[in-house]
Amino acid sequence: AGALQQAGIAEVWGLDPSPYLLKHAAHDWPCVHFVQGIAEETGFADAQFNAITACFLLHEIPPRYLQQCFSEWARILQPGGLLAFCEPSPLQLTASPLALWRSYGWRGVYFRYLARCVYEPFLTAWHQQDITALLSQHGFELVSHDLGVPMRHVLARKRG
Repeated sequence: AGALQQAGIAEVWGLDPSPYLLKHAAHDWPCVHFVQGIAEETGFADAQFNAITACFLLHEIPPRYLQQCFSEWARILQPGGLLAFCEPSPLQLTASPLALWRSYGWRGVYFRYLARCVYEPFLTAWHQQDITALLSQHGFELVSHDLGVPMRHVLARKRG
């Protein structure tokens, strides 16, 4: 949220379930509106936003709540609005160390090792999602999908 505000976006809202993290974020970014809540049930008004961003969130959500999350984002996003998110790359778990070395050097191998050492209970289920179908099901069209290491970047537009 702070990076968006620094980039010159006039009105930025931040949402997080943790009161502790919100307190620190509000201290660091007093011009950002921070609200306690969850992505599946934000409490925001219909079509309140022209863009939504999420960073390393979706792989933390139990799969049964992903549908609710995307439905909620479709509800609070204006027609034509943008949805941008980044998540860990599935390549870290699926590509061989040699392929990662050839494409990304030591960073590729490092992130493969890290991905295998850190316990992320919903990561595999997230990587099994058909991103295009998930977005389409909730009224979004895929604009771009960049798959790299360590991140996957997705940009979608709400049909409208």
